[in-house]
Amino acid sequence: DGSDEWASGGTCKNTCAEELQRVRSEAQEKAEGIRSALVKKKSMVEEAKQIWQSVQADVRQLGVERAKADKEAEALQARVERFEAMKSTLDERPDEPLESEVPKPDDDHLEFTPDPAPGTPSNED
Repeated sequence: DGSDEWASGGTCKNTCAEELQRVRSEAQEKAEGIRSALVKKKSMVEEAKQIWQSVQADVRQLGVERAKADKEAEALQARVERFEAMKSTLDERPDEPLESEVPKPDDDHLEFTPDPAPGTPSNED
């Protein structure tokens, strides 16, 4: 309660102003630290947003590429199945020629015999 100091008649040094200055200085340093941390936090949040948007764009692009790859895989799988069916057919009938090996008429080598002109004797008689 301070009664002993009062009763002693001694004088106490008034350090309240100095203490106030020290407390204010500490509070100001703490506030500056908080402001600095908030600025850094804001910067980091903006950077995180940009990274997030970039990752989302990458995910969308990969989704498009995946869909394209899936379609290509389906088309290739269909080709594999067709070739396997053809191979199976060929394995079942090894002695039959392939369709590509069957001779086809060659239009360039067909003989053309023109009709005889009227009044000309024909060789067929």
